[in-house]
Amino acid sequence: MSNNKDLAIERKNEGNAWISRDPNMAIELYEAAKAADPTYVVAYLNHGRVLAEKIGNPVGAIEQFNKAIEYDPDDIEKIKADAYCCRGYAYRAIDNLELAIFDFSSALKRNPSYANAYFGRALALGETGSETDLRTALRDLKNAIDCGLENVANAHYVFGCLYTKLGNHEKAIEHYDISEKLGGPRADIYGNRGSAHRGASDYYKASDKEKEHLNCALENYRNWEKLLTDEGCDAEFLNAPGGPRDRIRSVQELMSLYESYPLYSNA
Repeated sequence: MSNNKDLAIERKNEGNAWISRDPNMAIELYEAAKAADPTYVVAYLNHGRVLAEKIGNPVGAIEQFNKAIEYDPDDIEKIKADAYCCRGYAYRAIDNLELAIFDFSSALKRNPSYANAYFGRALALGETGSETDLRTALRDLKNAIDCGLENVANAHYVFGCLYTKLGNHEKAIEHYDISEKLGGPRADIYGNRGSAHRGASDYYKASDKEKEHLNCALENYRNWEKLLTDEGCDAEFLNAPGGPRDRIRSVQELMSLYESYPLYSNA
């Protein structure tokens, strides 16, 4: 191994140690690693990850991932798969869904068991608005879990979002429940599960099932409001159209329409 490659690896390892403490210092060390060996692909890959995940610069990250893909001298499939997957997430962050889907698919061609690539493609497909893409996204989520995805709670949350878009509210509620039990994002779960219950209520007009779903919607929206309030959320969002208080009012108004029905009486 050349002295330059040894130095590049040393600087890369130093950069890795700085990621949590000072991402900018990590980037400086990755730059030093690349200066020592301009073909050291891992330095480009890690540089891109820090830009995307710590600095919030997906465009800069894409440039680094491009170089990781271009400079891989041995065409190592695992490194290529990682670079394509990371670039896919960066493209999704700038709403370029077509290139994101292409990159996740390219990663999966090189590593058919790549859980994060399945998950990323599911996220991107779920945002296209196509029913076909939504159903493909459901399969990708299942594959992600089967391939060992670490954050299964998030996968079930995304399942819930996809089923909501497909109009299958009860299936969405089922997955939001699982996500909550596994420690998923509670505020998002409360808001979206409340909306799923509200959507499901439309299928059961003037029935006990409608009342059940509306009560569940109200409970979720109130939990959402409380959680956000406890976390110090801005009052402007709490009161905004589509915010928790607006949704609480809309459900209460809907329930008041039926208060004269025996269904909603206390008798």
